[in-house]
Amino acid sequence: MDMKSLIDWHLAFHIGDTILLFFVYLCQVGLLNYYILKYSDGELALYFWFLGDFVIFVAFALAMFWSYKYLKNKRRKKKNQEMLERLKNRANNENGQPHDVISLSSVSESMGEDPLSLKVKRPGALRDQKKASHSSLVPSKKYTGALPMVYTSWLLYSIILVTKVAVMFKAEIPNIIQPTDVFGPQLLKVSIASSSVIFILLVAGHHDANINTFRSQFILNLCKSVAFEIMDSVDFLTILILSLSRITLPFWFENTVLGFACINFILPTVALYNLSLSDFAKEEQSLPVTSLYKLLHLVLVNIPYFCIRVYLWDGYGSDISMFTIKNAISILLALRSLWSDLIILWNVFLVVVLPRANKVGDSNGTQLELLPKP
Repeated sequence: MDMKSLIDWHLAFHIGDTILLFFVYLCQVGLLNYYILKYSDGELALYFWFLGDFVIFVAFALAMFWSYKYLKNKRRKKKNQEMLERLKNRANNENGQPHDVISLSSVSESMGEDPLSLKVKRPGALRDQKKASHSSLVPSKKYTGALPMVYTSWLLYSIILVTKVAVMFKAEIPNIIQPTDVFGPQLLKVSIASSSVIFILLVAGHHDANINTFRSQFILNLCKSVAFEIMDSVDFLTILILSLSRITLPFWFENTVLGFACINFILPTVALYNLSLSDFAKEEQSLPVTSLYKLLHLVLVNIPYFCIRVYLWDGYGSDISMFTIKNAISILLALRSLWSDLIILWNVFLVVVLPRANKVGDSNGTQLELLPKP
C-alpha cells in the first residue's frame, strides 16, 4: 500500500502547528505571569490571570479544531467534484452525447460506494449538483467569514496580553528587574515579541494554500508584515524601560507611549477578519476592510510612532531607533495605497451604489403613486 495513503499529511502538519502554538503560548504566559506575580507582593487577585489564560487556550484549541474540520471537508468536496467531472467525461465518451451524472453524496468515497454502479439521473442534475457543491465551497457567512474563530481568539488573546503589558509597565516592573538578571528586561521583550510567532502559527493552521502560489505568498507577506509590526511595538515599549532608554518621561507621556504600543497588538484582528472574509485569500480581499486596516495602521501606529521617536531624539537626545525609518517608509506607502483605494471606492460608489440607490428610490416613488388616494 502507498505510504501516502497511510499518512494524513494535512493532519500531521496541523497537529504540528497546534503543538507549537500551544508551546509558544504557554511559554509566553508563563513568563509574563512570573513577572507579574513575583513583583506584585503576592496579591491573591492576580492569580485570576490563569483563568484568562485558560480561556484563551480553549479559544485557540477550538479555532484550530474547527479550522481542520473545515479544511478537511473542503478538500473532500473538491475531490468528489473532480470525480463527478471524470464520470461525466466517461459517460460522454461512451455514449457520444452529454449526460448528467449522479449526485455528489453517492460518489463520495467516504460512503464506500462504487461510483460505476450508480445510475444516470435526469438532464440538468449535474448542473444543479455542481452549483450546490460550488456554493458549499464558498463561505456561507457573508459578514463573519469562513472561520470567525480565528479573529475572535486573537482578539481575546490580544486584550489579555495588552492588559498584562499595561499592568507590568504601570507597576514599573521592567524598571525594577535588573538588566543583568536572566529574567531581565531583554527576556521580557522576547516574551512579548513572541506574539508574532503565535500569530504566524495561528494563521498557518487556518489555510491549506499550496506553496509558491499567489495565495500562499499573500498570506506569507501578511504574516511577515504583522510580525514586523509587533516587533516595532516591542521596540517602542523600550522607551519606558529606563535601563535601556535612559530617559525619564512625564506621567502623561508614558501613558501615551503605552497606549499606542498596546493598540498595535489588537490591530491584527482586522487583518484576520479580512482573511476570514476572503476564505484566507481564496477570494478577493474586501477593499473597504483592507483600506480600514491601512488607515488604522497609519493613524494609530506609524504616524504616532514616528512623531514620538523623532521628538525624543530631538528633545531628549535619546538614541534613534531604526524602526523610525520603517515608520517613515510605511507612512509614504500607506498614503499612496490609500489614495488608490479611495479612487476605486469612489468609482464603485458612482457606478454601482449611487445608480442602485436611485433605482430603489424611483421604484419606491412609483409604488407610492399607485396607491389609491383617500
